Amino acid sequence: MDTDVLDAVRTATLLVGNGIAPAARGAGGVLRRILATVPADAAPLGVSALVRASHGFWSLTSPMVLPWPEVAFVIEREIHRRDATSATPLAGRGRRLLRP
Repeated sequence: MDTDVLDAVRTATLLVGNGIAPAARGAGGVLRRILATVPADAAPLGVSALVRASHGFWSLTSPMVLPWPEVAFVIEREIHRRDATSATPLAGRGRRLLRP
């Protein structure tokens, strides 16, 4: 696995573990941008092992709000959500065309 992918998952683990959920703006938007660097095929069997190790590390510095299985679920759901929406054409996303 690429070190950039490892860094992204480690950082996402810290953010999600402290209660930040993916969102369009704010800290959740930063989380989405970080996870956008993780290709969907980077971890075909999931990221739970990496999240578990990262969660253990970050828990040494401060207690996490969410347990590692929930953190892994949020991260994997966001990776797959992004992958599913990128495969879909622009239907339902972006600006609507206004008719005169």
